[in-house]
Amino acid sequence: MQLSVIELQADRLLVRLGSLAEPFTARLVAEKLGIPVEEVSPALMRLHRRGFLSRRAVVRVCACQDGGKVNRGYEYQYTFTKKGHQRLKWLR
Repeated sequence: MQLSVIELQADRLLVRLGSLAEPFTARLVAEKLGIPVEEVSPALMRLHRRGFLSRRAVVRVCACQDGGKVNRGYEYQYTFTKKGHQRLKWLR
């Protein structure tokens, strides 16, 4: 069976995500792996759709210029599902 390029990229990302502490966000993954957020976010969404990750929406908190904190919408926190842990174990 031949894997597609997208599946290979997803598997590589899944292995790299295995080294991060859970839960993680797209911004954290982008920062740790040195990949733009614009590329990480759709990749995480694809892994979520395939059932390897679960996600929940949390309030995105940002710092103001005066030092205070404000809510700026939502972001997703991702964690591995049982299927994701099994796939990660198989890939290693």
